[in-house]
Amino acid sequence: MKKIEKWVAISERLPEMEVDVLLFDDWKTSDGERRQDMKVGYLSEFTTRQTANGIAVSCEWRGHECFINITHWMPLPQPPKNDASKP
Repeated sequence: MKKIEKWVAISERLPEMEVDVLLFDDWKTSDGERRQDMKVGYLSEFTTRQTANGIAVSCEWRGHECFINITHWMPLPQPPKNDASKP
């Protein structure tokens, strides 16, 4: 049985650049309603800078959807294997 991947907080570790991963987006609407979505995307750019409170990291995410507040990521599963013996 394969190991099930776990969510990784972006504060702990970032995914490889330009590699599709599953992203967890935790945000609020303008009315204050909390939304949580899972989306496929990739890290296209990140910068770090020193602040009075420590190191700040800024990430730029890309994909087919809008990303608001990405908090976690995990690798995508492997695609199904093509079994030529099954229709």
